[in-house]
Amino acid sequence: MPEMELPFDVTKAVDFTDAQIAATWVDLPGEGGFLELVNPRSPMPLMLLGGKGSGRTHLMRYYSYALQKLRSRGSDVVACLRQERYLGVYMRCEGLNAGRFDGKGQPPEAWAAIFAYYMDLWLAQLVVQTAADAFKGHLELDENEATIVASIEALFDERFVLSGRSLQAVITSFTELRREVDLAVNNAALTRSLGELRIRSTRGRLVFGIPRVLQEHLRSLQGVSIVYLIDELENLTGAQQQYVNTLIREKELPCTFKVGARLYGFRTAKTLSAGEENRLGSEYEQVVLDEQMRIDPRYDGFTRQLVVRRLRGAGLLPELQDADAGKSLDALFETYPSSNFGEAETTFVNENYRGEERPWLVRLRKQLLDSLEHRDGINLGTARDIDRVIQGVTCVAFPLLEKANVFLLYQDWSSGRNLVESALEIESTCRALQDGGDAPRHKHVLSHFKGDLLAQMLRDTRQKQRYFGLETFIEMSSGIPRHLLIVLKFVYRWALFHGERPFAGKPVSLTAQRAGVIQASSWFFEDARCTGEDAESVQAGVERLARLFHQMRYSDKPVESALTTFCFDETSASAEARKTIRHARESSLLLRVISGAKDRNAEGVVAKYQLNPMLCPRFDLPLARRGTISLSTDEIECIFGAHTERFDGVLGERLQRMNAPFRRRGRGKGGASQGGGGQSVLPGF
Repeated sequence: MPEMELPFDVTKAVDFTDAQIAATWVDLPGEGGFLELVNPRSPMPLMLLGGKGSGRTHLMRYYSYALQKLRSRGSDVVACLRQERYLGVYMRCEGLNAGRFDGKGQPPEAWAAIFAYYMDLWLAQLVVQTAADAFKGHLELDENEATIVASIEALFDERFVLSGRSLQAVITSFTELRREVDLAVNNAALTRSLGELRIRSTRGRLVFGIPRVLQEHLRSLQGVSIVYLIDELENLTGAQQQYVNTLIREKELPCTFKVGARLYGFRTAKTLSAGEENRLGSEYEQVVLDEQMRIDPRYDGFTRQLVVRRLRGAGLLPELQDADAGKSLDALFETYPSSNFGEAETTFVNENYRGEERPWLVRLRKQLLDSLEHRDGINLGTARDIDRVIQGVTCVAFPLLEKANVFLLYQDWSSGRNLVESALEIESTCRALQDGGDAPRHKHVLSHFKGDLLAQMLRDTRQKQRYFGLETFIEMSSGIPRHLLIVLKFVYRWALFHGERPFAGKPVSLTAQRAGVIQASSWFFEDARCTGEDAESVQAGVERLARLFHQMRYSDKPVESALTTFCFDETSASAEARKTIRHARESSLLLRVISGAKDRNAEGVVAKYQLNPMLCPRFDLPLARRGTISLSTDEIECIFGAHTERFDGVLGERLQRMNAPFRRRGRGKGGASQGGGGQSVLPGF
């Protein structure tokens, strides 16, 4: 494997050589895999979409001829093509420099025709170069080369004599034809004219004709699909994409197309064929790669093998094999040992509050005293009752159980129960749980809200939130391998900064992991910023959503556990709100939950989105997707639409029902700030 100086520094496939693409390639474990997903042998065109870093370019390059040649390992590459039953012709749209084909005093119709011609020349040159390299030294080509050249000449509309009788001469001629177009297009800005530029072939004729000629005269290519792998479609305008769509619609065997683009990059399904649009399932299939990876149970194993390959490629842990991608990798990162009642995770509480009442008990006591003073719907008679309540929920030996006790008390307070009776019941069931008995309410809270309770404890004691371990980093990546590599890159750098020897000695420290995760989260928030006039509104909308999740998570009585997901009725939202949410999804700030969510009040399915876990450390939120809140149309408009100035009021209404003394709308005075210490200041705001 070609060595890399650092294991995780190169995160973009475009920065890899062909040899490194091959060496870092990891397939999905088990049956099927990426070959079935992309299916280069299939004549059906494919739109391969994905967020930045989803692995789209790595995937398309792996199925290109350059990698097919490497897979042949120096033997007969033609035999490899026949075995794989396709020949991959790879093209990056960035190389077209498509921005040139616009303006300069020329009508759009002229640019559309010139762009189509130029792209035809480029694809034609690529397919001839690929065939020439594959059949170099083959008797088949030697016997038929002159005939192939003559047949290619016949594809032009006007008499055009190529510069020789070899495929290399054809390549040279195509290079000259492209240079002819380049010269006219580049100088049009100065001359306001395209000069004597001539379009010498009908659109698509070279693209489809040359593969047909090659297959007709080279028997070894019979039964082999010619797959045009067109990557980075987002670099083309909507009008230019119409030509790619036209090629897809009018494709002729043995050709097919696999087209890659970012989520926002597939701008139109229109074609130049009498205004027709390509239809999903009819003219093409579509795969959204990161969405596919998020629901694939093999993603965890895939990413672990990816980490193994990177470490070996950098000369680290050379003895590590793909089979060691489980516990052996986990052991490279320091974590807390798990326990029933979170003893190891909460040692900081007993160390910092020996003989003192913990912050959540101090807050609870103050809330009870305030409510007793104002007779605010609380079932307590005297201050001695408050002492009895605090005594009932206190559990010095196990801070996590104590926090669960307080949470259960808040639930009972919200429902109007007598708090002394509630505290006695909580105290009894807490003891039963410690003795191995049955305590269904406690078990439910610990199984669903443990992470949130630990997060509240860390915040209340002024500790930093925890995001540790490879499993956590994989969860953060959410189907986008580059995000995992980015997290590991920053973690690795921070470990070096702290004088550690990552992956060569002790496990990477908690300190380095925490610093790396926070840096990766901040990087992503800026890197994912969409372009254009909507960029600020998208970022602001996502921050408001994160603020809502944050305040709900750190409230006295969270209604949902691990809350990072919301659903809403898309049909009732304004066009502005839907547009902001769409742009947030296209830039991967929000992730679409494919299954949607059932509408509790109707039979339909509403839209469902998750805040990208890469953002969660920035806002002290959980990584797991468990709870989902339903947002009203008014709330959606205040977060993403035209009424953002009312967001604080809408947020306050929600929080009043989640913080003691749990005032409902219309009860009491003031806003959510009367709810007590459950409020918090959100990092970054």
